[in-house]
Amino acid sequence: MLEEIKEKWDEILLNIKEEHDISEVSYRTWLLPLIPDSVDKDILTILVPDSAFISYVKKKYEFLLKITIEEITGFQCELDFKLKSDVKEPEKENRLIKSACSPKRELKSALHLRYLCRRKKQQPCPCRIPCSCGIPGRNL
Repeated sequence: MLEEIKEKWDEILLNIKEEHDISEVSYRTWLLPLIPDSVDKDILTILVPDSAFISYVKKKYEFLLKITIEEITGFQCELDFKLKSDVKEPEKENRLIKSACSPKRELKSALHLRYLCRRKKQQPCPCRIPCSCGIPGRNL
């Protein structure tokens, strides 16, 4: 069941975003960082980046996640949120296999970072005085 949830995770998150009119900012901030980790009986464990996520996501998105997971996969489950730091890192080979499963998410992240880097290089230095901001050609 975990493999099916992982395969359809992007679809689950997009469904929540579109069906419940969640803004792009909220989607990227609160939903995209969530990662399904394991299934034990009828409990799906989802990894979150930090403790602030746990209370907010439980309050705001737990019910939506449970309903959408059931609608898309047919798996009725309870959710358990854990910190990524509390879960033992998988072996290097497993991480490579996992990253191969969701290239869309990695590509989006890489393109977003590339966009931000280009944007930063095009804008003048915000301090407008001689500085060491790290932007090539901006030091006066």
